[in-house]
Amino acid sequence: METEPPASRGFVRKAPFFIVGSGRSGTTLLQALIDAHPNIAIPPESHWYDRIEPLIPAYGDLRVSSNRRRFIADLLSDAYIKQWRLDATPDDIEQRLTRADRIAIAEAFFSLYAEKHGATRWGDKTPDHIRHLEAIHADYPDAKLIHLVRDGRDRAEARRRMIWGPSTAYGIAREWRSEVMRWKAFCDRHGTANTLLIRYEELVRDPRETVARIFAFLDEPNVDTVSRYTSTPLTRELSAKQSRWHSSLARSISTKKIGIYRRALSRRDVEIFEAVARDAMLEYGYSPDFSAPRAPTLLERGKAFCVDRLLRWARKLAHPYAAWLELQFRLRLARSYHRRSA
Repeated sequence: METEPPASRGFVRKAPFFIVGSGRSGTTLLQALIDAHPNIAIPPESHWYDRIEPLIPAYGDLRVSSNRRRFIADLLSDAYIKQWRLDATPDDIEQRLTRADRIAIAEAFFSLYAEKHGATRWGDKTPDHIRHLEAIHADYPDAKLIHLVRDGRDRAEARRRMIWGPSTAYGIAREWRSEVMRWKAFCDRHGTANTLLIRYEELVRDPRETVARIFAFLDEPNVDTVSRYTSTPLTRELSAKQSRWHSSLARSISTKKIGIYRRALSRRDVEIFEAVARDAMLEYGYSPDFSAPRAPTLLERGKAFCVDRLLRWARKLAHPYAAWLELQFRLRLARSYHRRSA
């Protein structure tokens, strides 16, 4: 029984970085701008901590070759990881391992992606990982963390059109507040070393200065990626395969969506949002429109509870790819529970 993986091919490791935020805050644009740096590669979203980590205990001791190879094979067939186009086998991943554990396996996947794109450093952009900052910090103590925050009211306009997540002002406000305040709580506990807060509004108003600040934070030479990001393989891939959600990615950066909530949301929706998330808005420097917003009524909260859940599932069922993502995860989760209880 093999307990030690083969030797690594020698990828030179630099501290990884993670881009997090509340979904529809511009993280894909930021990913594309950073990925256009010749030293850096950021694959499509990994969902490692919310989709893969819950399943790992079912594989048992990863020092055992059969367990490890089964885990690697399942990763290679995961719907999100397949978007990376690694064209790899379990043997390819095994040859990159420096240790027989889940972190080494994750690094093998990310470093392979980076090498395939001619880069020497990898990063991850999965907005949902803002809910897993403690786990990331525990696994990668030297990792750099970048939080992209956007006015939650503008984010609500984009979020309500998505397949995933809530679609009402009440539900979106609760989600945005919970997620952005997780960053504050993390920084309160651990300090702000190795963290960088970027505002969407700063990014689109002055992208070159903002990106230069990010590269300085990452200790990478400054490169003008604003003029080249629209033609990179990542941007072309996302624009072609996920055009429904990233249709503006291949176009020039614009400020026209700043303040879009004033045209897109009703006054009552804005008031509800501000009543729910006022403290988070003030924490991040966003000025409320209402000095004393009225809280959502019991009827409004009940309606939001039903709409957010029913509409979410209806949207998924109507979209084959989203339905497959959900089904694959649920089946694997059920299988992991069965293995653990057997």
